[in-house]
Amino acid sequence: MDHQSLQHCLNMNNSEMSASEVHGCLWGLFTTEIQYQQVDWKPSLTQLLDQESQSLSVDLLQCLQQVVDDIIQQLEANMFEMSLLLAEDEQPLNQRIEELGRWCEGWLLGFGLGHSSDKDLKLSDEGKEALSDIRDISQVDSEYEADLTEDDLELMECDFLQLCEHVKISVQIIHSDISSSSVPKSAIQKSKSIH
Repeated sequence: MDHQSLQHCLNMNNSEMSASEVHGCLWGLFTTEIQYQQVDWKPSLTQLLDQESQSLSVDLLQCLQQVVDDIIQQLEANMFEMSLLLAEDEQPLNQRIEELGRWCEGWLLGFGLGHSSDKDLKLSDEGKEALSDIRDISQVDSEYEADLTEDDLELMECDFLQLCEHVKISVQIIHSDISSSSVPKSAIQKSKSIH
């Protein structure tokens, strides 16, 4: 599922959320869990996308299921492969920057929904910094001066790509912290007794 296809599906269903926000929201929900197949994402997304009828169309559910399947596949892949669903590279840089901010907003929303109060959030100092970074990036300013040179734009493009990689690493750090704090104590004690 690419950005344009998901955005089209959302537009056909009169959603005010962007494809990047929805993708980020789903990633946020899945970041809080280690049992990916058990994540109940439909009620949260239904509430966010359609507050009136509290139901989603079949075609939108199919699109979202495809996105969820992609996320689970990335989570289960070796080295936690992750891609951000953002506007295509052909789009203007300011639009892609704005979409990255929306992705982070969505991620924070999904993370908040997925991290219910009964879960003890244990983040390392690095995890807390990663969470703060995602929060900061969600506020990114996508406007830039019109009279930038080609070199300036190339430099900004490089900075944007580095920022995208930083978001991915930040999510990985937070997910790793949550995964390691979710391992049952009995499994840790068994592991120690084997050595």
